[in-house]
Amino acid sequence: MSGPESQQRQSVWPCGWALSPIDELFEPLGDGRKLHHGWSPQCETGIAGDDEWGVLKTTAVQDGAFLPEHNKRLPAKLKPRAQFEVRKGDVLITCAGPRVRCGVPCLVRETRSKLILSGKMYRFRVRPECIDSRYMEAYLRSPETQRLIDAMKTGISDSGLNLTHGRFFQLRVPVAPLREQRRIVAKIEELFSDLDAGVAALERVRANLKRYRAAVLKAAIEGRLTEAWRTRNPATEPAAKLLERIVADRRAKWEQDQLRKFKEKGKTPPKGWKEKYEQPSASTGEDAKPLPSSWCWATMEQLTTDGPQNGVYYPKSLYGRGTPIIRIDDYQNTWSRASDELQLVDTPPKDMETYGVRPGDIIINRVNSMTHLGKCLVVESKHVPAVFESNMMRQSLTTDVLPPFVAHYLKSNVGNARLIANAKWAVNQASINQTDVGNTPVPLPPLAEQSEIVAEVDRRLSVADAAEVQVEHALQRAARLRQSILKRAFEGRLVDQDPSDEPAAALLERMTIQHDRRTAGTGRPANRHRYGRRKPPVAKASGRS
Repeated sequence: MSGPESQQRQSVWPCGWALSPIDELFEPLGDGRKLHHGWSPQCETGIAGDDEWGVLKTTAVQDGAFLPEHNKRLPAKLKPRAQFEVRKGDVLITCAGPRVRCGVPCLVRETRSKLILSGKMYRFRVRPECIDSRYMEAYLRSPETQRLIDAMKTGISDSGLNLTHGRFFQLRVPVAPLREQRRIVAKIEELFSDLDAGVAALERVRANLKRYRAAVLKAAIEGRLTEAWRTRNPATEPAAKLLERIVADRRAKWEQDQLRKFKEKGKTPPKGWKEKYEQPSASTGEDAKPLPSSWCWATMEQLTTDGPQNGVYYPKSLYGRGTPIIRIDDYQNTWSRASDELQLVDTPPKDMETYGVRPGDIIINRVNSMTHLGKCLVVESKHVPAVFESNMMRQSLTTDVLPPFVAHYLKSNVGNARLIANAKWAVNQASINQTDVGNTPVPLPPLAEQSEIVAEVDRRLSVADAAEVQVEHALQRAARLRQSILKRAFEGRLVDQDPSDEPAAALLERMTIQHDRRTAGTGRPANRHRYGRRKPPVAKASGRS
């Protein structure tokens, strides 16, 4: 024998426990079936009101938590299928979706009326005389059970898997004596309550760190971080003079490029060729708070020597070898992956000249959800060579502007809001174009003050980064501890056994006999093995004590 059933039978449980097919622990529902597979009609986008019928979204089922507010309103023209209405005491498990969302269980502890089971989830109820519904939920959440369920899923890709009821019914539940089940559940709830309190405290710390970061960036771009520095350095060249030089240098570079092109073609520059130069858009800063007197407003276009430039698209057939490519998932204002973890793509040599990033380039998400639109990052030398994909754009700044300062501004709430102010929506995604980026106003401090701001921001944010790493490690430890608690629970090691408890095998056998007596003469089948042989619903209890 192979598969989940044999894997479970190889395990050892305490004396008094028994192994039961999961469906033998289900109580018949209103229509006599043991498992309901819901309904997925075309719904409206809004959430159903308290007196309206709604169909649950799969996100209503979280690991051990039921979120009834995650639903869509059923159109008035459709008759609700009341037989699928979710009720308190139901156990739900998702049966379709991405790998991480297929096989997620929860017990419905509380719910409002008129919520209908989705076609992407199952519903069942347990026989309360032999198993506690909270015990069943904990069993389905346990790491070993989730591993078995994961092996049962079918589908051609992780983005769309299914859990059939036939495979789901292969699970065998280690059933403890009923009184022990309740002790196990009470201990789990006690330990999880402590964990939940700790996790909530960590989440508050993480939220405070996020607010702290925002406050640091806000103070930086308003000049408040460097007030004392400006007092100590009154003779610094004002930003207005710096901007004049940047704009002049920008035009001089354009003229040099044009002369080079004329020379390469063997042509003499025509009369009035300099008049074709397009002045970059300027900023008035009228919509912003006043800046320190030594600062001025500029635009991204004025500060740019190359770009904005959109990235390059490659078909999936070219991925897997060649040059690293920076993709939109590789960063969200900070690097999400190390340089040696970037995807490789087989790029033509000319693409490296056009789309190869350079240290100091700023790359910006130009197509994404509104949450991540405009996220940006400064390319570091360790990420070169690399190209950048089409969902982002690249800008190279003049040497008189520090890329980290501009990036800090664009990451701030104010800077990001200005960057995406004219975003356009299409197919559930927002986008910004090169004009939007070029016209974005930027507060410009003197060059020396830019350096001071970058140093001060980095110093303060490094403290927040270190704290966030500790928070993340603590959250991971809490998640591992939660799984360890569930693992111990279904190995019989979380609470003590009581010899006076009625063994689960005896309880389940009595329930089977009572069931057969109730169904005798009714035409309903007695409890039989799938191959037709009469069989008690439990395996023999192990000898471990």
